[in-house]
Formats: sequence, C-alpha cells, structure tokens
Amino acid sequence: MRRAVFLGKRQRRRFSEAFKQEAVRLCLRHDRSVGQVARELDLTESALRRWVQQYEVDHGPHPSGALTTDEKTELRTLRREVRVLREEREIVKKAAAVFAQENACGSRVFTGRRPTTPCGPVPRAAGDAKRLLRLAAPRPL
Repeated sequence: MRRAVFLGKRQRRRFSEAFKQEAVRLCLRHDRSVGQVARELDLTESALRRWVQQYEVDHGPHPSGALTTDEKTELRTLRREVRVLREEREIVKKAAAVFAQENACGSRVFTGRRPTTPCGPVPRAAGDAKRLLRLAAPRPL
C-alpha cells in the first residue's frame, strides 16, 4: 500500500533521545534495513541514517574527523565564547581610542548638541560604552 505524496514542506519535529536510541537499536539488529525502519516510524531515511552514524561515532572507534556528541557540544560552547570575547575586544579597542583621543586633545568641550574636543568632534561611542558595561556584567554560559 502506497502513501499519498505530500508536496508541501514537512514541519520540523523533535524527538527524544530515548526515541532516537530505540530507532537506532532497531536498525542495528540487522533484521530490517534503515529504509524499512524509517518508513515504520514515519521518519526520513536521511535523519535515521544520521542518528545511526552518530551512534557509531559515539560508541565505536572514531573515524577520522568525526566528532562525538560531547565534542560537538563543547565545540559549540567554545565557539560561542570566542565570538563573545572578540566582540568585547572590539569594544575595548574603540573605548581605548576614545580615551586616547580625550587624553591627547584635552578635556571635552560641550557646545551645542554634539560634544567636541579641541581636536574636533568626539566620536559617537555612547552605544559602545553601554555595550561594554553590559558585556562586563557576569552571565552564565
């Protein structure tokens, strides 16, 4: 019996780890193919194959270049930290440039709407200063 073909975009579903492990276990018993198990569980074959491959990486000898689930999680965390640190560094560079200009040209002179120094207008760094203070506050990762 054939199913009707759904031409629209399939809505993304989330599956629990227990469901994924059971699906992988059914595939690894070798009495049914990945395609058969995928059809029985109403999964895409590619998703089930990806789960089986990740299981083999996590529980077997590592193929070259393959990362375990724990390594992927750690890599994601480290990349997030690096991105935050780079943003903070750029903000500190801008703040240092503003302070260096203030010290080199003397104090700020406030006339009219835009503050100026004897060397010229002050760069608009108020937003950067607020971001610097916000980034300096401790926060969980």
